Amino acid sequence: MRKRCTLEASCLYSRTSHNGHFSIGRLRPSNNGSQSKVLTVKWVWPTPSPEGVCIYTHTHTSLADRSVEPCETHSLRFSQIQKDIMALTNPMNPVNPMPMGPWKITVYDQEYFQGKRMEFTACCQNIMECGMENIRSLKVECGAWVGYEHSSFFGQQFVLEKGDYPRFEAYSGSNSYRIERMISFRPICSASHKESRMTIYEKENMIGRQFEMCDDYPSLQAMGWFNNEVGSMHIQSGAFVCYQFPGYRGHQYIMECDCHGGEYKCYREFGSHAQTPQIQSIRRIQH
Repeated sequence: MRKRCTLEASCLYSRTSHNGHFSIGRLRPSNNGSQSKVLTVKWVWPTPSPEGVCIYTHTHTSLADRSVEPCETHSLRFSQIQKDIMALTNPMNPVNPMPMGPWKITVYDQEYFQGKRMEFTACCQNIMECGMENIRSLKVECGAWVGYEHSSFFGQQFVLEKGDYPRFEAYSGSNSYRIERMISFRPICSASHKESRMTIYEKENMIGRQFEMCDDYPSLQAMGWFNNEVGSMHIQSGAFVCYQFPGYRGHQYIMECDCHGGEYKCYREFGSHAQTPQIQSIRRIQH
Protein backbone atom coordinates (compact mmCIF):
# COMPACT_ATOMS: atom_id res chain seq x y z
CA MET A 1 0.00 0.00 0.00
CA ARG A 2 1.43 3.38 -0.98
CA LYS A 3 1.95 6.05 1.61
CA ARG A 4 -0.26 9.07 1.43
CA CYS A 5 1.85 12.19 1.21
CA THR A 6 1.31 15.89 1.64
CA LEU A 7 3.21 18.82 0.18
CA GLU A 8 4.91 21.39 2.32
CA ALA A 9 4.03 24.98 1.42
CA SER A 10 7.42 25.71 -0.08
CA CYS A 11 8.49 25.86 -3.68
CA LEU A 12 11.97 25.69 -5.15
CA TYR A 13 11.01 25.90 -8.81
CA SER A 14 7.82 26.21 -10.79
CA ARG A 15 6.78 26.74 -14.38
CA THR A 16 3.73 26.25 -16.58
CA SER A 17 3.73 24.83 -20.09
CA HIS A 18 1.09 23.57 -22.51
CA ASN A 19 1.56 20.10 -20.99
CA GLY A 20 0.92 21.16 -17.42
CA HIS A 21 2.38 22.58 -14.25
CA PHE A 22 5.83 21.34 -13.34
CA SER A 23 6.93 22.15 -9.79
CA ILE A 24 9.81 21.24 -7.55
CA GLY A 25 9.04 21.42 -3.86
CA ARG A 26 9.44 19.32 -0.74
CA LEU A 27 7.55 16.13 0.02
CA ARG A 28 6.86 14.98 3.56
CA PRO A 29 5.14 11.67 4.42
CA SER A 30 2.19 12.61 6.61
CA ASN A 31 3.03 9.94 9.17
CA ASN A 32 6.67 11.00 9.48
CA GLY A 33 7.26 14.72 9.52
CA SER A 34 11.00 14.33 9.99
CA GLN A 35 11.65 12.91 6.52
CA SER A 36 11.63 15.11 3.45
CA LYS A 37 12.68 14.70 -0.15
CA VAL A 38 12.89 16.89 -3.19
CA LEU A 39 9.97 16.15 -5.48
CA THR A 40 8.88 16.76 -9.02
CA VAL A 41 5.16 17.20 -9.58
CA LYS A 42 3.81 16.60 -13.05
CA TRP A 43 0.23 17.76 -13.40
CA VAL A 44 -0.92 16.87 -16.91
CA TRP A 45 -3.11 19.74 -18.04
CA PRO A 46 -5.67 20.23 -19.55
CA THR A 47 -6.58 16.55 -19.17
CA PRO A 48 -5.34 15.10 -15.87
CA SER A 49 -6.23 11.48 -15.28
CA PRO A 50 -9.45 11.05 -13.28
CA GLU A 51 -7.51 8.75 -10.95
CA GLY A 52 -5.14 11.55 -10.08
CA VAL A 53 -1.64 12.61 -10.94
CA CYS A 54 1.74 11.09 -10.24
CA ILE A 55 4.16 12.62 -7.79
CA TYR A 56 7.74 11.57 -8.43
CA THR A 57 10.10 11.91 -5.49
CA HIS A 58 13.88 11.98 -5.50
CA THR A 59 16.41 11.69 -2.72
CA HIS A 60 18.51 14.36 -4.42
CA THR A 61 18.53 17.84 -2.97
CA SER A 62 19.81 19.80 -5.95
CA LEU A 63 17.63 21.21 -8.71
CA ALA A 64 20.36 20.15 -11.12
CA ASP A 65 19.49 16.52 -10.33
CA ARG A 66 15.82 16.78 -11.28
CA SER A 67 16.39 15.03 -14.62
CA VAL A 68 17.09 11.64 -12.99
CA GLU A 69 14.54 8.86 -13.01
CA PRO A 70 12.07 8.81 -10.11
CA CYS A 71 12.93 6.48 -7.27
CA GLU A 72 9.45 6.47 -5.81
CA THR A 73 5.95 7.19 -7.13
CA HIS A 74 2.77 8.20 -5.32
CA SER A 75 -0.50 8.37 -7.22
CA LEU A 76 -3.02 10.66 -5.51
CA ARG A 77 -6.46 11.78 -6.53
CA PHE A 78 -6.49 15.13 -8.31
CA SER A 79 -8.89 16.63 -5.76
CA GLN A 80 -6.55 15.75 -2.89
CA ILE A 81 -3.51 17.55 -4.22
CA GLN A 82 -4.99 20.34 -6.35
CA LYS A 83 -4.96 22.78 -3.44
CA ASP A 84 -1.39 21.87 -2.49
CA ILE A 85 -0.13 22.24 -6.07
CA MET A 86 -1.75 25.66 -6.37
CA ALA A 87 -0.13 26.61 -3.05
CA LEU A 88 3.24 25.64 -4.51
CA THR A 89 2.59 27.67 -7.65
CA ASN A 90 1.02 30.60 -5.79
CA PRO A 91 2.55 33.72 -7.35
CA MET A 92 2.67 35.38 -3.94
CA ASN A 93 5.41 32.90 -3.04
CA PRO A 94 8.61 35.01 -3.25
CA VAL A 95 10.62 32.23 -4.92
CA ASN A 96 8.06 31.71 -7.68
CA PRO A 97 9.03 33.35 -10.98
CA MET A 98 5.42 34.29 -11.81
CA PRO A 99 4.73 37.65 -10.09
CA MET A 100 0.97 37.98 -10.54
CA GLY A 101 -1.84 37.04 -8.19
CA PRO A 102 -3.62 36.17 -6.11
CA TRP A 103 -6.77 35.00 -7.89
CA LYS A 104 -10.38 34.87 -6.73
CA ILE A 105 -13.63 34.17 -8.56
CA THR A 106 -17.17 33.60 -7.25
CA VAL A 107 -19.60 31.61 -9.39
CA TYR A 108 -23.38 31.17 -9.16
CA ASP A 109 -25.73 28.61 -10.67
CA GLN A 110 -28.43 31.23 -11.37
CA GLU A 111 -28.42 34.55 -13.21
CA TYR A 112 -27.91 37.85 -11.36
CA PHE A 113 -25.84 36.25 -8.60
CA GLN A 114 -28.61 34.07 -7.25
CA GLY A 115 -28.74 30.43 -6.25
CA LYS A 116 -25.84 28.29 -5.16
CA ARG A 117 -22.61 30.22 -4.68
CA MET A 118 -19.00 29.02 -4.63
CA GLU A 119 -15.65 30.80 -4.35
CA PHE A 120 -12.44 29.64 -6.02
CA THR A 121 -8.84 30.78 -5.79
CA ALA A 122 -7.53 28.04 -8.11
CA CYS A 123 -8.60 26.23 -11.25
CA CYS A 124 -11.75 24.14 -11.47
CA GLN A 125 -11.64 21.23 -13.89
CA ASN A 126 -15.36 20.38 -13.66
CA ILE A 127 -17.93 22.51 -11.82
CA MET A 128 -20.35 19.57 -11.90
CA GLU A 129 -18.08 17.72 -9.48
CA CYS A 130 -18.66 20.61 -7.08
CA GLY A 131 -22.43 20.16 -7.17
CA MET A 132 -23.30 22.76 -9.82
CA GLU A 133 -24.89 21.93 -13.16
CA ASN A 134 -23.71 25.13 -14.85
CA ILE A 135 -22.39 28.64 -14.19
CA ARG A 136 -24.94 31.33 -15.06
CA SER A 137 -23.36 34.37 -13.39
CA LEU A 138 -20.03 35.18 -11.75
CA LYS A 139 -17.85 37.82 -10.12
CA VAL A 140 -14.12 38.10 -10.76
CA GLU A 141 -12.57 39.73 -7.72
CA CYS A 142 -8.85 39.18 -8.32
CA GLY A 143 -6.80 38.31 -11.38
CA ALA A 144 -7.83 37.33 -14.88
CA TRP A 145 -9.41 33.98 -15.70
CA VAL A 146 -10.45 31.93 -18.70
CA GLY A 147 -13.67 29.90 -18.72
CA TYR A 148 -14.35 26.89 -20.92
CA GLU A 149 -17.49 25.42 -22.41
CA HIS A 150 -16.62 21.86 -21.36
CA SER A 151 -14.81 20.13 -18.51
CA SER A 152 -11.03 19.69 -18.46
CA PHE A 153 -10.52 23.09 -20.15
CA PHE A 154 -11.96 22.21 -23.56
CA GLY A 155 -14.33 23.92 -25.94
CA GLN A 156 -15.16 27.59 -26.39
CA GLN A 157 -13.07 30.01 -24.31
CA PHE A 158 -14.28 33.09 -22.44
CA VAL A 159 -11.87 35.66 -21.05
CA LEU A 160 -12.95 36.80 -17.57
CA GLU A 161 -11.40 40.00 -16.23
CA LYS A 162 -12.17 41.80 -12.99
CA GLY A 163 -15.84 42.72 -12.73
CA ASP A 164 -19.39 41.38 -12.46
CA TYR A 165 -21.00 39.12 -15.07
CA PRO A 166 -24.73 38.89 -14.22
CA ARG A 167 -25.69 36.81 -17.27
CA PHE A 168 -24.06 34.53 -19.79
CA GLU A 169 -24.04 37.24 -22.46
CA ALA A 170 -21.83 39.43 -20.26
CA TYR A 171 -18.85 37.08 -20.61
CA SER A 172 -19.59 35.22 -23.85
CA GLY A 173 -19.55 38.36 -26.01
CA SER A 174 -20.89 38.20 -29.55
CA ASN A 175 -20.01 34.59 -30.20
CA SER A 176 -20.53 32.80 -33.46
CA TYR A 177 -23.09 30.50 -31.94
CA ARG A 178 -25.05 30.72 -28.75
CA ILE A 179 -23.54 28.87 -25.79
CA GLU A 180 -24.99 29.05 -22.31
CA ARG A 181 -22.52 26.76 -20.68
CA MET A 182 -19.30 27.13 -18.70
CA ILE A 183 -18.05 24.04 -16.90
CA SER A 184 -14.34 24.63 -16.19
CA PHE A 185 -12.10 27.63 -15.60
CA ARG A 186 -8.56 28.56 -14.57
CA PRO A 187 -6.46 31.64 -13.79
CA ILE A 188 -4.48 33.30 -16.57
CA CYS A 189 -1.13 33.34 -14.78
CA SER A 190 0.67 35.52 -17.31
CA ALA A 191 -1.92 38.33 -17.51
CA SER A 192 -0.07 41.60 -16.90
CA HIS A 193 -0.79 45.20 -16.05
CA LYS A 194 2.73 46.24 -17.08
CA GLU A 195 3.74 44.93 -20.48
CA SER A 196 2.24 42.63 -23.10
CA ARG A 197 3.99 41.99 -26.39
CA MET A 198 3.38 39.58 -29.25
CA THR A 199 4.27 39.04 -32.91
CA ILE A 200 1.83 37.70 -35.48
CA TYR A 201 2.98 35.94 -38.65
CA GLU A 202 1.48 35.42 -42.07
CA LYS A 203 2.13 31.66 -42.21
CA GLU A 204 2.51 28.68 -39.92
CA ASN A 205 5.74 28.09 -37.98
CA MET A 206 6.48 31.81 -37.59
CA ILE A 207 7.39 32.56 -41.20
CA GLY A 208 6.19 35.11 -43.73
CA ARG A 209 5.24 38.71 -43.09
CA GLN A 210 5.06 39.71 -39.45
CA PHE A 211 3.78 42.47 -37.21
CA GLU A 212 4.72 43.21 -33.60
CA MET A 213 1.95 44.27 -31.22
CA CYS A 214 1.91 45.74 -27.72
CA ASP A 215 -1.52 47.40 -27.70
CA ASP A 216 -5.19 46.68 -28.43
CA TYR A 217 -6.33 46.40 -32.05
CA PRO A 218 -10.10 46.28 -32.73
CA SER A 219 -9.33 45.68 -36.41
CA LEU A 220 -6.13 44.12 -37.72
CA GLN A 221 -7.01 45.15 -41.26
CA ALA A 222 -7.38 48.78 -40.19
CA MET A 223 -3.87 48.78 -38.73
CA GLY A 224 -2.41 47.36 -41.94
CA TRP A 225 -2.62 43.57 -41.68
CA PHE A 226 -3.19 42.30 -45.19
CA ASN A 227 -5.91 39.65 -44.69
CA ASN A 228 -8.30 38.15 -42.14
CA GLU A 229 -6.06 35.27 -41.07
CA VAL A 230 -3.04 34.81 -38.80
CA GLY A 231 -0.88 31.78 -39.53
CA SER A 232 1.07 31.68 -36.27
CA MET A 233 2.12 33.91 -33.39
CA HIS A 234 4.70 34.33 -30.67
CA ILE A 235 3.73 35.79 -27.28
CA GLN A 236 6.86 37.35 -25.79
CA SER A 237 5.22 38.64 -22.60
CA GLY A 238 1.80 38.85 -21.00
CA ALA A 239 -1.39 37.40 -22.42
CA PHE A 240 -3.77 38.34 -25.24
CA VAL A 241 -7.24 37.40 -26.37
CA CYS A 242 -7.70 37.04 -30.13
CA TYR A 243 -11.13 37.29 -31.76
CA GLN A 244 -12.50 35.80 -34.93
CA PHE A 245 -14.08 39.06 -36.15
CA PRO A 246 -13.34 42.81 -35.89
CA GLY A 247 -14.61 44.68 -32.84
CA TYR A 248 -13.72 41.87 -30.44
CA ARG A 249 -16.47 39.56 -31.69
CA GLY A 250 -16.69 35.87 -32.46
CA HIS A 251 -14.70 32.97 -31.07
CA GLN A 252 -12.13 33.89 -28.43
CA TYR A 253 -8.62 32.43 -28.27
CA ILE A 254 -6.54 33.02 -25.13
CA MET A 255 -2.83 33.32 -25.94
CA GLU A 256 -0.28 33.22 -23.10
CA CYS A 257 3.47 33.63 -22.95
CA ASP A 258 3.79 30.64 -20.60
CA CYS A 259 1.89 28.16 -22.80
CA HIS A 260 3.67 26.43 -25.70
CA GLY A 261 6.69 28.50 -24.70
CA GLY A 262 4.67 31.42 -26.04
CA GLU A 263 4.75 29.94 -29.55
CA TYR A 264 1.54 29.05 -31.39
CA LYS A 265 2.85 27.52 -34.60
CA CYS A 266 -0.50 26.90 -36.31
CA TYR A 267 -4.17 27.66 -35.78
CA ARG A 268 -4.79 24.20 -34.30
CA GLU A 269 -2.79 25.32 -31.28
CA PHE A 270 -5.02 28.36 -30.74
CA GLY A 271 -7.54 26.21 -28.86
CA SER A 272 -9.47 22.96 -28.99
CA HIS A 273 -12.34 24.85 -30.66
CA ALA A 274 -10.21 26.47 -33.39
CA GLN A 275 -11.38 25.47 -36.87
CA THR A 276 -9.70 28.15 -39.02
CA PRO A 277 -6.84 30.69 -38.69
CA GLN A 278 -9.31 33.58 -38.94
CA ILE A 279 -8.38 36.32 -36.45
CA GLN A 280 -9.37 39.94 -37.03
CA SER A 281 -9.03 41.70 -33.66
CA ILE A 282 -6.69 41.30 -30.70
CA ARG A 283 -6.44 42.90 -27.27
CA ARG A 284 -4.34 42.55 -24.15
CA ILE A 285 -5.55 40.68 -21.07
CA GLN A 286 -4.89 42.75 -17.97
CA HIS A 287 -5.54 41.94 -14.35
